[in-house]
Amino acid sequence: MIIVGTSNILTFIISDIKNKRLEFAKENGADYTINPAEVDLESKIYEITNNEGAVHHKHLN
Repeated sequence: MIIVGTSNILTFIISDIKNKRLEFAKENGADYTINPAEVDLESKIYEITNNEGAVHHKHLN
């Protein structure tokens, strides 16, 4: 699982290849969830952040 914050740290984007985890994240406050096995992660983050991109990320196991 990857947690991504934008520069204003008000948008939380969660990325994981397991949809169950994404559902859990969404139920618990994630603004956006992305499955990189289904879409291009980098492109989706740029789309969500109006080309700002991610400024922070953390890998969780």
